[in-house]
Amino acid sequence: MSLEDILVMEVPRKALHHVCDQNKLKPGGSTSEHYAKAIISNSNTYSIGADLAEGYRYAGRTAANFYQPLNGFPKELTEKSSVLTFLREKYGKQVFEEGIRPNLSETPQLFRVTVFENKLVLSYSFLGPEIRVLRDFQVKKERPQRVDYAVLHFNPLIVETRVPANKVDLFKEAVLKTLDIGSKQVEWFSMSELSNSEAQQLRTVLGGGLKGAKHKMTEGIYDTIEVKANNEVVDLFEKQEYMDAFAGKPYRSMTFRFPYKHRNGLEEEISVRITPLGVNFNSAVSEEVIQNVMTELLKIKVTTFAQVAATVENA
Repeated sequence: MSLEDILVMEVPRKALHHVCDQNKLKPGGSTSEHYAKAIISNSNTYSIGADLAEGYRYAGRTAANFYQPLNGFPKELTEKSSVLTFLREKYGKQVFEEGIRPNLSETPQLFRVTVFENKLVLSYSFLGPEIRVLRDFQVKKERPQRVDYAVLHFNPLIVETRVPANKVDLFKEAVLKTLDIGSKQVEWFSMSELSNSEAQQLRTVLGGGLKGAKHKMTEGIYDTIEVKANNEVVDLFEKQEYMDAFAGKPYRSMTFRFPYKHRNGLEEEISVRITPLGVNFNSAVSEEVIQNVMTELLKIKVTTFAQVAATVENA
């Protein structure tokens, strides 16, 4: 896929517009296609476009859930350099370049590894459910090829899955298979499964305002109640009506928006939905945003992780 195609397909238009505006480029129109063409056609901004593509290509509107192994990982596979050596010996250098072409099935198969400064993005492909398509006016059954991602972070080692909740276990298993680690020997600690208080800590540290929530009711005739703030409400937690009705009630999901200023100066509001199973970005986000949220989750969960890890070690 060309750089221009990645910019058009993966990078939000406001991010492309920001680059054009900052560098006084004059696109031929106001679409993503116009902005992308202007960026890659200018020698001064081509590298900026390449950085944008790298920042959004594997991110976007995605679930992002984070797991630390409590045990079972060989020490050498917790370091980036050692993992790179292992993958090169197992799959060949092509896995870091144009990628390899494994035989596909329902099980995710590694086909490419992208190297970042302190992480590796593992691209997996697999066959989706069978669908019917019309080709040359003939109905045929096909299983479309899908792609999703897992990420290995280092210092400390964290395995991130960028897949829906029902695929998380499948992709954690795929990562372990990639590294030739038996799945039964690894116990995981989830950094992104948050209690009520932890979800509120994340909201507070990110400076977010609660815009909607689903609550599990502990009494009365309703099992779950969903609420959504009107456009004038910045934060439901600041409204007494909401607090009177739902303070202390277990949550099924919380959706909040928080301001974020990118390193390149772009300012925007990010929408994120927190569930007891993990984190989902409603906004198209970059690697930078995901890394920032992961860092804050690590701070919130560090004490709990230490306690759980000590329990597992002494078991």
